[in-house]
Amino acid sequence: MNSSYLRLHSFSQSLFKLGGCPILYPLVEFFEENDYDHSDQLFSSVENQYSNPIASIISLIRDILSSPSMIILTDEMTKHSNIEILVEYLNHIPSSFIDEQFLFSIEQLIESSRSSYLLTTQLIQNILLDFSLWNKSTYHVRIIHLQYLFKIIKEDKKYDREKFGIQFFLDILKQYFK
Repeated sequence: MNSSYLRLHSFSQSLFKLGGCPILYPLVEFFEENDYDHSDQLFSSVENQYSNPIASIISLIRDILSSPSMIILTDEMTKHSNIEILVEYLNHIPSSFIDEQFLFSIEQLIESSRSSYLLTTQLIQNILLDFSLWNKSTYHVRIIHLQYLFKIIKEDKKYDREKFGIQFFLDILKQYFK
């Protein structure tokens, strides 16, 4: 008598068994500027449908991390420099991908990670405060980015002042926004 046993796992659980969210990072390298139609800047924030493929990947990571059963995956993201690896991939994308949709997907990722203080801190420190990434964007996106950064700092003034200091922000602004 032959029998087989088949067990189905959720996408998040399967992804965790394969190595977690970092296995999605190389997808970022596959897109080139001609893969993104800039004329279609409209997107549905309710359904999180982006025309920007990099924003879609960030949204996928957010959806995976916000799954209630994947707390262990969220903890795994804070270990082994996973956020820093993501930032390295993002620093190599063409500047045309760093637009409002990309910024909005980063904002949603940060807001959905609020349950993990360490993950939120790493995302802010490594993505939002990476001005070499945001300096490649248009002036309009830079302004929106700085406004969001101001909102984040305003929410937790004490932590940001202790961690970075006012002089840090002034030096960064001077360095990248001459």
